[in-house]
Amino acid sequence: MGPGPIDPKELLKGLDCFLGKGGDIKGVEDAARIYTLMKDAKKLVSRCTYLNIILQTKTPDVLSRFIGMGGYKLLNSWLGQAKNSNNIALMLQILVTLKRLPLSVHHLKQNNTAKMVKQLSKFADSEELREVATSLVNGWMTVIRSQSAANAPVPAERPEKKRRKEDGVAATVPTGVAAGATGVAPSNAPSNAVSGNAGSGAGSSAGSTTSNASSSSSSSGSGGGGSSGSPVVEKKTAEPRGIVQLERREKPKSAALSGVKKK
Repeated sequence: MGPGPIDPKELLKGLDCFLGKGGDIKGVEDAARIYTLMKDAKKLVSRCTYLNIILQTKTPDVLSRFIGMGGYKLLNSWLGQAKNSNNIALMLQILVTLKRLPLSVHHLKQNNTAKMVKQLSKFADSEELREVATSLVNGWMTVIRSQSAANAPVPAERPEKKRRKEDGVAATVPTGVAAGATGVAPSNAPSNAVSGNAGSGAGSSAGSTTSNASSSSSSSGSGGGGSSGSPVVEKKTAEPRGIVQLERREKPKSAALSGVKKK
């Protein structure tokens, strides 16, 4: 990774203006400067030093700034190189650092870091590396599930409200009252009840028609020739709509009965 050894203490002394007392990145702007210096880090010692600085940083805004500047992509590049050289110590350090970063589903889709970590969780030579990779994969799966549930579309409530409104209207108007007002039997009434009501209505209608016919004929007989030419006008009271409909249906029967009476 380049000639010349690097002293970690000297490196940290040069980064002192960007770091806090705990060795963490002080602020958002300092995260951008640290990222710029990390891009030029070629030595293993310097890379491990920068990874330790990221691990000591706990402020979400600072870590988000580091990711936004391209820190996640840079760690992807470092992980690929360590995987190709089978540098287990460096891969462990990178995985622990990735676990610290507040990554979202959008970030995980940007490169193949998740794929490499999943491969390490299954096929890494080191058991410790497999355990750390498995823990990281499980944490990312939790993030994916939670963000997918948060972005799921909410079902519309309009049909439910409409159905409740219709049920309320139907409950305020009893079925029997509505049917009696129109003179039509309810649709859910038994068929024999409908036929019985129709039969009784027809019988009463036929009886009233027969009596009217007989009284009309008797009046014409007693009145003589002068009144035989003028029809008898009867005043009819207003009857419910249902009875009027039944009388109309029984008109042929009434006419037949009146003809028999006249004979």
